[in-house]
Amino acid sequence: MRDVGGGQIALRNPATNRWLRVTDGGDADSPAQGDWNDGWGWERFEVRTFKRRLYHGTNGANAQSILNKGLRISKPGSARIGVGVYFTTNKQMAETIAGC
Repeated sequence: MRDVGGGQIALRNPATNRWLRVTDGGDADSPAQGDWNDGWGWERFEVRTFKRRLYHGTNGANAQSILNKGLRISKPGSARIGVGVYFTTNKQMAETIAGC
């Protein structure tokens, strides 16, 4: 995470050195790689208070990979419901998805 000023942050995956962005169409990807560029706009995120606990349904083997490499957006055709990184506020649903 990088503070880019104005109450905004940028999110970088240290394993891939790629910056997360969300386009004006709502799509998320991470094509930008390398050092931060102050001219980027879609790679900026506003910091807001969010008072909910979110769960990510995954199994133990994948959890270790997430700890080591960070969350990565799923590739087309590899996800249950499309490209993305998914969270839920429902703990039971996350456990079901994870196979717990």
